[in-house]
Amino acid sequence: MTIMQDTTSLNQAQIRKDVLKKHNFSEEDYSKTIKYYNSDPERWNKFFDKVLVYLQDLQAETKRHEPLILPKRYVLKDM
Repeated sequence: MTIMQDTTSLNQAQIRKDVLKKHNFSEEDYSKTIKYYNSDPERWNKFFDKVLVYLQDLQAETKRHEPLILPKRYVLKDM
């Protein structure tokens, strides 16, 4: 959901619906998970630490597959 928030113009409700459907997760499962994390705020800290690492790894992986763009080189003409 974090990735989609940054890469789509869909609203929050549609993003959640799409992500839950893709991962075969029900609204009830989602609510239970949120309740679990809310019962101990330190769980959220650990969760978001993992999310940040995942996103950084994903960004690094994406950059490895981008074509390399070399700087423009100027050729000196013989005088």
